Amino acid sequence: MRDSENSDFASFFFISSYCEKRAGREPFPAFFVSGFCSADVWGSFLRRLKAGDIVCKIGVLGENNFMKSRFCAIFTAAAFAVCVFFPSFSTAAEEVSVDSVNAAFGIKMFSEGGIWKDKPLDFARRLGYKFMGAKQGGKMLAYADDVKTPILGAKAEQFKFSFEGDSIDGVDIVFFNKGDSMGKNDSWNSSKVSQMRKDAKSISEKLSSVFGEPEKGRFGSGKLRSDVKVWKWRDCLFMLDFEEKEYIILRVRGSDFAVDGKGERADKKRDFKAGVKREENGDVYISGVPMVDQGDKGYCATATVERCLKYYGIENVDMHKIAELCGTGAGGGTTTNALLSGMKKACSAYRLKIGDAKMAMGSIKKNIDDGMLVCWFLLSTDEYVVRMMENTKSRKGASADDWAKTLRKQKRLKSADPDSGHICLIIGYNEKTKEIGVSNSWGEKAALTWVRFDDAKTVNLGTFSLVPR
Repeated sequence: MRDSENSDFASFFFISSYCEKRAGREPFPAFFVSGFCSADVWGSFLRRLKAGDIVCKIGVLGENNFMKSRFCAIFTAAAFAVCVFFPSFSTAAEEVSVDSVNAAFGIKMFSEGGIWKDKPLDFARRLGYKFMGAKQGGKMLAYADDVKTPILGAKAEQFKFSFEGDSIDGVDIVFFNKGDSMGKNDSWNSSKVSQMRKDAKSISEKLSSVFGEPEKGRFGSGKLRSDVKVWKWRDCLFMLDFEEKEYIILRVRGSDFAVDGKGERADKKRDFKAGVKREENGDVYISGVPMVDQGDKGYCATATVERCLKYYGIENVDMHKIAELCGTGAGGGTTTNALLSGMKKACSAYRLKIGDAKMAMGSIKKNIDDGMLVCWFLLSTDEYVVRMMENTKSRKGASADDWAKTLRKQKRLKSADPDSGHICLIIGYNEKTKEIGVSNSWGEKAALTWVRFDDAKTVNLGTFSLVPR
């Protein structure tokens, strides 16, 4: 049964009892009926007879005169009798079954116990996708890009869900995003726009055919807030988030998820220094930085911003919404100026600001010691990436002194290709070996890699930090 029906049930009996007390009478009849008439039955009766508004109006009138009589108790008893003797009004007869929902989705997404009670591994096995994993602070994100079966009758680019321990807390189905769904050389035309609208409408109609007409809601906050259609079923909210020329995403959350678009804020009370780890070899790095895998698209900038925002406690964001704000092109690619402009717009609502950071060991050390992430613009050439990955592997087990000697023997990188622009995070440093710890949005394999500081200066284009204000 829907939450709105529960609230109708509760509010009616509250009004009934309250008005009876104001009249100086014992509210026994209302409570008697409430004890025997289930919320499901009463909610179904209200919905089927369209009587919800009438009950509320009677309650308001009761403050003045009407409800001081026993009409409320009589009306309630009559409603109860109708529900009992006419079972066709019962929610049980019209409740949408798990099998019906799974049939509409075209995948075995739901179990009888409910998605929020599923173990993550059982959920993944039931779906049958090949999931990759990524840590997001205390949470984990599982995502699959091999979604071959249509979902709700439409092609999906990605299926992902987040969980903490054995509890799933959110599912996103990405049907379209301009990074994966379009190439860098693609451009919008009337046909493509029309097809995107058609897909969004088809998904919406499919959901409505199962759950009824949607309500209006909002997802996210500030400049990253969007209007969504909301359907309710059991303990789930289904939010269809559609931004033309940007994305089509179905977000599934628990029934207690707020869809009012109220703003999230950076967690200023959190001790960010507590997450800084120090190793015997001199490595200092920030642990628990959320990972977002940009995939094959050029979403390094937007994925990096998403990682920053989630690190500071902003959950209801993703790289697709950030791509819209920052003017990311089809297939990916974001200019530095557009990114900084978009970040300033987004961060102000979250009580974050762009702080000072320079490609200097002292500046990097100060930010990392405070638990603050540093965003780094660079020219990421093949030579640079190969050396970074090889050095990260080779340094394991070596003493700081021996590794420092090895690094000093390495030749300077060649001049970087101006078309190899990239952005990632600096999350660590080692003063003994003169290296910085770098985290790229390429999945767990790139969560923490090490770069010779001289190499970093060669490919550097600029740095900045994000800090709570």
